Amino acid sequence: MRKVFVSLLMVILLGIMSGSSNAYAKKTDCIIKGTTLVKYSGNAKTYTIPKNVKKIGIEAFSSAKRLKKIVVSKNVKKINSEAFNGADNLVNISVVKSNKKFCSFSGALYSKDKKILIKVPNGKKQVKLLKTIELCNSEAFQNTKLASINLGEKCVLKFVSDETPFDGCSNLKEINVHENNPYYLSADGVLFSKDMMQLLKYPYAKDSTETYEIPAGVKEIYASAFVYADIRKIILPESLYKNGENAFTGCKMSEVVIKGGFNSYFSDFWSFNIFRNCPYLKMITFNNDAIELPWFSSQWAPEFVTICSRVGSTTHKYAVDNNLVWCELTN
Repeated sequence: MRKVFVSLLMVILLGIMSGSSNAYAKKTDCIIKGTTLVKYSGNAKTYTIPKNVKKIGIEAFSSAKRLKKIVVSKNVKKINSEAFNGADNLVNISVVKSNKKFCSFSGALYSKDKKILIKVPNGKKQVKLLKTIELCNSEAFQNTKLASINLGEKCVLKFVSDETPFDGCSNLKEINVHENNPYYLSADGVLFSKDMMQLLKYPYAKDSTETYEIPAGVKEIYASAFVYADIRKIILPESLYKNGENAFTGCKMSEVVIKGGFNSYFSDFWSFNIFRNCPYLKMITFNNDAIELPWFSSQWAPEFVTICSRVGSTTHKYAVDNNLVWCELTN
C-alpha cells in the first residue's frame, strides 16, 4: 500500500513540475517590465495578454508574424498607438468585457465608449466600422490589407506630421465618406476635405489610370497623398500652391503637367523636393509661360527629367541656363 502511495505521490509531483516548466516556457514568450508588456516573441496563433499587464508598449508585437488573434485582458489600461506594428497576419483584437478602457467590434480595437477607433488589425481584408466613431487614430488603418474604407457621418481622422491613417495600405482601392460627414468627402474614391481645397489621400491600389487631373480649386496636396500611387500622368490645377512632405514619393507617374499660377507662392509649393523621389518621372510640362523656378529647383526632381515648355518662356530659359533637357510645348 505504501509503495502505491509513494508512486502516486511521485506522479503528482512530476505533474506539478511539468506544469511549472510549461508555465515558465510561456513566460519566455514575452518580456514584461513592471506592468508593461515590452515584447511578445512567441509563435502562437492566439495570445492572451497576461493579467498582470497594464500597458502594452510600442511595437510589442513587431515579431509576431504568425499571430492571428490577441485577447486584451481585464487590467490593460494603456495601449501604445504602434503596439501592433509588424503583426501582419493579425485579424482579430478581442477585448474581455470586464476591461474598463477598451472594447472590440468586428475584430477591431476601440475605446470603451466606442467613439475612438484605435486599430484595425493589419491582416484584415475587410471590416465593418461602427457608426459611433468620432475619431480614427493616426495608426487606425495603417498597414492593413483593406481594399475599401468607409468613413461614417461623425468620423474625424487624426493626421500626425507627414503621416496619414492610410499609410502602408497597399491594397486600398477606395475611401468612401458618408454624405453627411462635415469634414470630408470622397470623389471617385479619393479623399478630400469637405470644401475640396485639400486632397488628403489617393488610394495606393486605386484602379490603374493613365491620367489623373486634380480638380480645380484644390489648394493643397497633403503629405504622402500620392505615395506609390499607380498613375502615369498627373495634371496639377492652377489653384494649387502647397504640397505636404513626400506627397509623391514612389508614385509611378512618368509625366506631370503644371497648369501654372505658382509665382506668388512658389517657395511653399517646391520646398519639400516635391518630385525628388519619383523614380519613373521623365517629363514635367509647364503650361504657364511666366513661371519662374527658384534657385533650389534643381532639387525638386530626379536627374535627367525633361522640361517641356514654350519657346521663350521662363522655364525654357531656365532649362538652357542650367543645361537641362528641354523640349518644346506646341499646343
